[in-house]
Amino acid sequence: MRILKASPLISFRSFSRGKLPEVFFEENSASRAIHLNRLSSLNAYNQGMVLEITSKLNKWKNDDEIKFITIEGEGNKAFCAGGDIIHLCNILHETTMHYKVATFSKPIFSFVDGIAMGGGMGLCLNSSNRIITERCMFAMPETRIGYFPDAGALYYLSKLPGYLGLYLALTGHKVRGEDALILGFGDHMVDSQDLDAIKRTVKSAKSVDDVHSFLDSCSKPKKELEKLNSIDVEEVNEYFSAETMIGIMDKLSSSKTSFAKSTFSLLSSMSPIALVITYKAFKQAETLSFKGVLELEYGISEAVFGLGEFKEGVRALLIDKDNKPCWNPSSLETVSNEVVDAIFAPENMNKLGL
Repeated sequence: MRILKASPLISFRSFSRGKLPEVFFEENSASRAIHLNRLSSLNAYNQGMVLEITSKLNKWKNDDEIKFITIEGEGNKAFCAGGDIIHLCNILHETTMHYKVATFSKPIFSFVDGIAMGGGMGLCLNSSNRIITERCMFAMPETRIGYFPDAGALYYLSKLPGYLGLYLALTGHKVRGEDALILGFGDHMVDSQDLDAIKRTVKSAKSVDDVHSFLDSCSKPKKELEKLNSIDVEEVNEYFSAETMIGIMDKLSSSKTSFAKSTFSLLSSMSPIALVITYKAFKQAETLSFKGVLELEYGISEAVFGLGEFKEGVRALLIDKDNKPCWNPSSLETVSNEVVDAIFAPENMNKLGL
């Protein structure tokens, strides 16, 4: 297949009398496209978008004319910054959307150019095929606002070698460009300047085999995991191999390397109980199926929201922007094991009904 400069097959729903909605859909001969279109919010999805996407997936799965789906974010800054933090989505509906994306009966190709954070990173990872550019930026920054990584991300992070996944889950470190390809967040890496033409070509394809052949022909080669550009793998494995969250902090505090100092400082600014919850959830995710991880994430989410840490984190970082959250408890040493154990209680699990 050759790269198309223009596509005669695109048939958008008609919105000529007004601006395009927050999520809109594109019909092509053998595919359908999902466009996330909240530019002012970095394409973060809200409740209405979640319901529309889920509805379309339910409809498309039984349409034999549709061979594959694509997902992209409008604008040049973000694929998707996750769920709207100010106007929260229904967690059940959001989790259901991610499950349907991950288990969809037809291939889903996500195009990531720019930010993919939180649920946006989950939306990409849950897609069966991920096309990224050198401008991509992945992160799960939930611990910074008193929450934990969700949207199925713990499943993928827990499969990374060594302690890289735990490091990313706890710190929210930003993974960019080639590092994202090396870690498997992308299946194909292309130049951002070619992305629009590549998307047109993919969406005009008549078969999934044609798409794969085309992407293979224009993708950059993937390097082995030897050295990442932005992460010192040896130091991550050294410090994050501790058997408790407090153990990680003790290892970091006793080291004089710049990595240890900066990481200790970063983690010290986060909600102590959110860190403990994330650590425990990550360890459980290591032995769970994808569905099991979603059940885990959903099962503990309501209890975590009830702690008040998320509300305080959003206030400090996004509303008042004083960057001075008052975490409660204020230290790892005062985190109650009983409270954490209650959050992970068996009666909180297996409520999704997937």
